[in-house]
Amino acid sequence: FFLMIRRPPRSTPLYSSAASDVYKRQLIGIALNDKYIDSIDDLITKYCPELLESGYKDVTIEQALRMSSGIKFSEDYSDPDSEVNKLAEYIMDEDKPMADFISKLQNKEEPGTYPDYISTDTQVLGMVLNSAIKKSGMNIAEYASKKLWKPLGMESDAFIFLDCLLYTSPSPRDRQKSRMPSSACKKKRKKKKK
Repeated sequence: FFLMIRRPPRSTPLYSSAASDVYKRQLIGIALNDKYIDSIDDLITKYCPELLESGYKDVTIEQALRMSSGIKFSEDYSDPDSEVNKLAEYIMDEDKPMADFISKLQNKEEPGTYPDYISTDTQVLGMVLNSAIKKSGMNIAEYASKKLWKPLGMESDAFIFLDCLLYTSPSPRDRQKSRMPSSACKKKRKKKKK
């Protein structure tokens, strides 16, 4: 789950990455209030059973919110073999769902014992949110638009990026494209076809 917000000029999106965490956390709270998420004490796997064999099997939503999942994950961008760089490969390849990568991660610490910023914790929270709100009949962009973006009076569109798919959370101008591949994914697809 990554958020891109348009900045002046309007055609230039700003990729917010970790800065979008605040919106994701608010949406988790809203989904909790709306009863789409039962409790922050719920295990991640209640909403993402595809992670049952991963290090996330015993991690609660609260532990992921607190960045204390205990997952073994290197954020070293200078190391081409680090998990954050491997994750980037999955982000940019529509044939590699991020859940496939995340499901291979294991723990280095007991969940809830040690705070450590881990990019996949935020991605997993996006997966939890996406799964939980399916009961609403809305996709993640529609939910974010209705529950957060429009009530805040945002003037520009936001784009929610999940597994190489871009969802728009339209501004009050309601320019919605429901689910479209990001330009990076389109470029990869064109290269594969050649």
